[in-house]
Amino acid sequence: MNKKHKTRLQFSGILLSILIANSAPLRAMESHSEPSNNQFRTIEQSLSTKMVVTAGGLALIGLELWWFLLSKPKAKKATINQNIQELEIKEKS
Repeated sequence: MNKKHKTRLQFSGILLSILIANSAPLRAMESHSEPSNNQFRTIEQSLSTKMVVTAGGLALIGLELWWFLLSKPKAKKATINQNIQELEIKEKS
């Protein structure tokens, strides 16, 4: 493949990417009609749905906090014996 052909392929790929990226928002806007007063529409949800979503979010936040802050492995200090570090590993049964 010569350099000129490779450059044309790269240019056509970039052009195609730009065209696809610019046409996606237009298609999305065509399928949805905006409210006449330019405000968000309210979606009625039951109290139980709101509570489940809130509890799930709080549980995930708690899981992340535990994972990054509290779940540190128990480290053991190695002993040095004649310039050799030794660490005893015990297997749990």
